Amino acid sequence: MILDRYLAREIGANWVGAALVLTLIFAGQQVVRILDRVVSGDLKGPVVLDLVGYTLLGNLTILLPFALYLAILLGIGRLYRDSEMAAMAACGYGELQVARTVGAFALVVTLISLAWGLWGSPWAERSFQQTWEAASRTTGVAGLTPGAFNEFSTRDGPGVLYAEGVERDTGELTGVFIRTPALEAGESVIVAATGRQFRDPLSGRRFLELEDGARYEGEPGRGDFRITAFERQRVHLPAPDPVVVDDLATLPTAALLASDDPEFRAEFHWRLAIPLSTLPLALLAVPLARTSPRQGRYSRLFTALLLFMLYGNLMGLARGWVESGKVPEPVGLWWVHALVLILAGAMLAGGQRLRQPRKRPRRTPA
Repeated sequence: MILDRYLAREIGANWVGAALVLTLIFAGQQVVRILDRVVSGDLKGPVVLDLVGYTLLGNLTILLPFALYLAILLGIGRLYRDSEMAAMAACGYGELQVARTVGAFALVVTLISLAWGLWGSPWAERSFQQTWEAASRTTGVAGLTPGAFNEFSTRDGPGVLYAEGVERDTGELTGVFIRTPALEAGESVIVAATGRQFRDPLSGRRFLELEDGARYEGEPGRGDFRITAFERQRVHLPAPDPVVVDDLATLPTAALLASDDPEFRAEFHWRLAIPLSTLPLALLAVPLARTSPRQGRYSRLFTALLLFMLYGNLMGLARGWVESGKVPEPVGLWWVHALVLILAGAMLAGGQRLRQPRKRPRRTPA
């Protein structure tokens, strides 16, 4: 029991640390991706934290098993490096006992990940999509960078929008310059003193309402430009690119169970497979963490990462087979877990055979 608690504390501390590091890395990537949309004017800054939070919650089912996998590799690897595993083995606490403790810890993480993957993760995906769509409907040009040329697409070709200044609170532009292709030929250039976004409540289309300006239409190099002064004019702005969200990922688990569609059933098996991969990964990490005191702490980390990616690719391949009907739906992704469990068991058994003392042949008297 003492060694069980000691090993559980070692793995638990590394698990929390690995989960925090992975969360920071993943959150940093999402912040960069979302801030790019803020700078382009598709979103406003206050929704960044909400979107990042929903993204992290939606991917907890992947982060938790991977964090535990790394925690076992690092924790048990340290015990091997400091010769603590040799001392524990001398007390009768070998790899099989370590695998038993690791398996119990992994079962707890599996239950947490499974509950969240079936109910919490779809909610987070739906909340992310709803927040993104609401922010896209209400966003203005507050993310426009003053003094920079911002490209946007129109029906007739690419356009350019420039503003000398942007009022961050109201989203009002000052010193506006817009260049777009003309309807017939040539170019259309609009210069206005101020401008602000306007959304048509009926059609939902976005417009830039300009005030005190002029429109110049014609072909560059010729003197027959048409100049039109205006007090107020609206310019249609293209809708922001829709967020790429898997619609199946937002569906409640009950809806997946009630459907006979192969894609729905494959999504249900996928939600089961990711949390259930925690136990096979944990047992696989025990023999992978086996090192000698002279080897580095991260000597087998590369091999472990390769096996993790292979495991994930096999699950993705199995999901595609379920969707296409190549694999019966009851089989699902279970065979992938079985392969990894067999591999982990073979590696554990091989380690036990290597550690058995060799019998010396008896010498017979002459």
